[in-house]
This record gives sequence, structure tokens and C-alpha cells, in this order.
Amino acid sequence: DISQNAYASASIGQVHWAKLKDGREMIVKIQYPGVDEMVESDLKNLRMFVKSATRVMPVKADIDKFFHEARARLTEELDYRLEVMNMLEFRELFRDDERYIIPQPIKSLSTKRVLTAEYHPGQSADDICADTVPQERRDIIGASLLDAVLTQFFVFHTLQSDPNLANFAFNEDDRIIMYDFGCVKRFPSTFVQGVRVLMADAMQAKYGRLENDLEKLGYIDHSTRKLPLEVYRAYADVGFQKWRRPGLFDFGTTRIHQQVVELNKQYWTKALDYDAPADAMFLNRCLGGMYGNLRKLKARVPMHDLLKKYMRV
Repeated sequence: DISQNAYASASIGQVHWAKLKDGREMIVKIQYPGVDEMVESDLKNLRMFVKSATRVMPVKADIDKFFHEARARLTEELDYRLEVMNMLEFRELFRDDERYIIPQPIKSLSTKRVLTAEYHPGQSADDICADTVPQERRDIIGASLLDAVLTQFFVFHTLQSDPNLANFAFNEDDRIIMYDFGCVKRFPSTFVQGVRVLMADAMQAKYGRLENDLEKLGYIDHSTRKLPLEVYRAYADVGFQKWRRPGLFDFGTTRIHQQVVELNKQYWTKALDYDAPADAMFLNRCLGGMYGNLRKLKARVPMHDLLKKYMRV
């Protein structure tokens, strides 16, 4: 049996509840017709827009590499057979961590356009973000969500790169059900280690090392005007200043996003001189999205302790 009405909506398809003859409950994700053509058209339009914008704004970054990176991930996301393989990989990676549940996909009932996996009921993102949910629960869930991202990147070098809170459900025992493994980014170990060093130096307020750390990661300043040390200090201190000591960091009241916007307004012309590594694209997407998730949860997270575990500081 399969439900006629969609159980949920995905970005390129819709999800239905189903039951097999043996009684097992399933979710079936069915891709919308013509999505691949639509994505290709959107990518072409995006490339034309970006090319036009760069003629007006003197951007010195290699825009093509970001376009190719986005295209590669989006193309992979269209093939549900790859998502099945990703789910199996992540089930193995997280097999010893009981905080997370990754549904078992059913390969024999999955195709390029249809994905079938075990159904695990749980509270939705809207439910878990409600003010009626005890603060302690939201704190536990928030810390687990962020820890999953850090573990994926720093330990597995592989990242589920769509952090939309709707891609998760939450059990009564605060276990997190992880869905949607269509967009998965794999990182070279040199990039992971470079980010580790950069964050460790920011964590320890070693401002003088940050420019060199960024250069090693592939951030290139194409101008002859060097940024003063105060700029690196300002950006590093926006978050890390409060994370350098133990304690709970309150994402419900933080103004980090506003502070970054203010700094960007000051230095936006300088940003035009910078080129960034393509590998940073989906890492930044994931970290930015998870920051938004923690704000929605109004979670209090032990940032110092979490980061220290991965930064080795």
C-alpha cells in the first residue's frame, strides 16, 4: 500500500508513506517529472547572471570553479541510486553513535527517480522548535546536530551538505533521524587539516597566523593591499572570542550574523580581491545553515568543549 497524498515535500520530489506486504512501514521519495531539465536550465541561467554581474563588479575570483562545484553536487542529487549508496555509507560511519538514526534504504525498491527507505517516526522541526519544548531538550538536540556536522567533516571528511532542519526528525529520547543524503560533499584531507589549523588559531587568538592559514587553504588575495591585523582579529573574535572559554553559548540570543554583516559592509570592496577554494562552498553552506538551525532551536551549546574536541587545543 502507498498513500495517495504526499507525506512531505522534498526539493526535487515528494515523499509518500507506504507499507510492504510483510508489514514494514516505508517512505517513498518520488522525483518530480522533468526536474533534471529544469535544473540544467536553472544552472545555465545562473551562469549567465553571474557572468553578467562580474562584468559590472570587478570580481577577481575564478567563478567557473564554483559553478562546476554546484553543478556536480546538483547532478548527483538527481540520481537517487547515489543517495542510496550515501545512506548506506553514512549508516556505516555512524554505526557506533546511538544519537543518530539513518534509515535503511531498500535497494531493490529504489531507482534513479524513486528512493525507498525504512520509515522512522519522529517529531518535526516545527514541533521541536516550539517554545513548549523544554530548554534542556533543545540544548541536547542542538549540540547533537552540530556534533554530527563536526564529526562528518573532521573525522569522516564527508559532509551531508543540505542542513535544512526539515531533513531531520526527532525521537522522544532525543535521537535524531537523518534524512536526505542527496547532496554529499567529500573533502581532501589537506583541506580538512587546513580548516582545523585555521579554526585552532582563531580559537587560540593567534591572529598573526590567520593570513597564512587562509593562503594554505587556497584563499588568494589578488591585490597588493594587505589587510591589517585588526581585520583578522575582528572576524575571528565575532564568534571565537566567546567560544574560547567553557560554558554554554546561547544561539537564541546571539548576534553573530548581524556582526558579520556589519564587518562585510566595511570590507566588501576588499572581498572583491579575494578568491576562495571551491571546497569551501558547501562547507560554508552547511555551517551557515546549521547556525540558522541552532538559532531556530534557541539552543545553548557548549561550543568551547565541542570545538576543542576537534581542534586539539
